[in-house]
Amino acid sequence: MPSPPRSPSGVAFRLHGRGIEFATPTDAVAKRVARALPAYAGPLPAVGGERWWLREHDGAWAVEPDGIPGDRFPTLDAALEAVEFLIACRLLALHRDVAQLHAAGAVVRGRALLAIGPSGAGKTSLALSWSRAGLPTLGDDVVLIGQDGRIHSFRRLFQTERVRLAAVGLEPDPALVWTPDDPEVRYDPAVGGGWADPAPVSLLAFAMRDSTAPPTIAAMSRPEALSLLIGALLPTGLDATAGFERLARIAADAQAVRVTFADAPTAAAALAALA
Repeated sequence: MPSPPRSPSGVAFRLHGRGIEFATPTDAVAKRVARALPAYAGPLPAVGGERWWLREHDGAWAVEPDGIPGDRFPTLDAALEAVEFLIACRLLALHRDVAQLHAAGAVVRGRALLAIGPSGAGKTSLALSWSRAGLPTLGDDVVLIGQDGRIHSFRRLFQTERVRLAAVGLEPDPALVWTPDDPEVRYDPAVGGGWADPAPVSLLAFAMRDSTAPPTIAAMSRPEALSLLIGALLPTGLDATAGFERLARIAADAQAVRVTFADAPTAAAALAALA
């Protein structure tokens, strides 16, 4: 199938020099696409690399690789949900030489504190609380580990349920609500403590939200912390063998704790004080 003509409207998303481009039918649609990952969005280059298209097609919105039929969505809002996820996944996949950790984080006094745990453990709630308290954040779901062991932010908008956002005293930004009835909303840390610069890790917290248990913070052994770090590596980046030295350095240098909590702002403040 021949490629559609190159479009002057669109957005380029770049992370450490590599990225993905989205061509769009109008500048207005391009502005909406740019909201997906605003920290990495920029003008569409005249000559691009990996190119995708977001365009109307047969009464629907198509999200397609350059020249290849793609997925169809009934509305632009629904297409934007898919575009947001696609851009984040492609940016990570284009950086397989970087260790990528399933974690939330913030920086306190120049050093990073990380919350590690499975989906639903409360990482986003902790990150929201840190941001609202004015701490620069590293992310709510993914952070990157540099060759020197410092943590770099992956600047994707936080995604959480409306009720979780309200629990830390925040209201959703209407401009970041793709689908009005969607129970999940987005939060841009730029309105809170901002995004953090790279920092060495001072505290690892294996987090678990549990409304039935008393809040606790208990010390963890370094071997246990290393095991949890290895388990938190994302498959889009360096594997455990290639990234082991970085993880071992973090486990050796950082304090490690388990935290159980029901109230995220209280737990976030306690961890920040400990870091």
